[in-house]
Amino acid sequence: MPHGIDPIVGRVYTNNHGKRFTVLAVDHTNVVIRFDGGARIIMSRESWEDLRLNTPKARRED
Repeated sequence: MPHGIDPIVGRVYTNNHGKRFTVLAVDHTNVVIRFDGGARIIMSRESWEDLRLNTPKARRED
C-alpha cells in the first residue's frame, strides 16, 4: 500500500441493523470503525472485507 490515507477512511456505512458507522483508521492489518453511539471496534482487514462483502445492506453513505 502506498503511503497516505486509505480511501475508505472517513466513509460512512450502515449495517444490516440500520446502525451507522464511520471508518476511522486503516493500516496493513487492522481497520478501526466507530458507531454513531460512540462504540469503537478494531477488526482485522480480513474481517472488514467479510463484513463489507457479505453484508449486502452495508452501504456507503458518501
